[in-house]
Amino acid sequence: MIICITRSIYAIRPSLLGVAWSIAIFFALGQFSSIQLVAQDRIRMMVLDLAKGKEQAVLTQLKKIDPTSTSQDPGIRFVRSLIEKNAVTAVTMLHDIVHSSRSSDWADDAQWRIVQIYALLKDTARAHEELAYMEEHFSFSPFLSLSLSLSLTFLFLLYSKKQKQ
Repeated sequence: MIICITRSIYAIRPSLLGVAWSIAIFFALGQFSSIQLVAQDRIRMMVLDLAKGKEQAVLTQLKKIDPTSTSQDPGIRFVRSLIEKNAVTAVTMLHDIVHSSRSSDWADDAQWRIVQIYALLKDTARAHEELAYMEEHFSFSPFLSLSLSLSLTFLFLLYSKKQKQ
C-alpha cells in the first residue's frame, strides 16, 4: 500500500510541477507581451501624431528613448523614416526595414510607404514594381486591400471621364 501511495504521489507531482511551470511561463510571456504591446502602441501613437502634424512632439519622444536599446527596433526606424525630409534617404531606411526585419509588424508598413513615396515622386514604374514586391512578399497585408480599392476607384474615374468625352 505504501508503494501505491508513493507511486501516486510521484505520478501527481510531475503534473503539478508541470502546471506550476506552465503558469509561470504563461505569466512571464504575458508580461513580456504586454511590455512589447505598450512599446508598439507607443510607436503607433507616434505615427498618428506625425499624421496630425505633431513632428516636434514625436522628436521629443524619440529623444527620450534610449538609442542603444532601440536602434534596431523596426518601429522606431519606421518613425525615423517618416520624419526624414529626403525621400531617397527615407526609401533607403524603409528598404532596410523591409529586408532586415521582414517578420516584424512594420515591414509591410515600410513597403507600403515605399510605394507611396514613389507614387508621390511620380515614378509610377517604380511604384508598380514595389507594389508587385508587396503583393508577392506581404500578400496578407491590409494595405493591399486598400490599394485594390484605390485602383478600382481610379479605374472607375477614368472610365467615367472617357464616357463623358
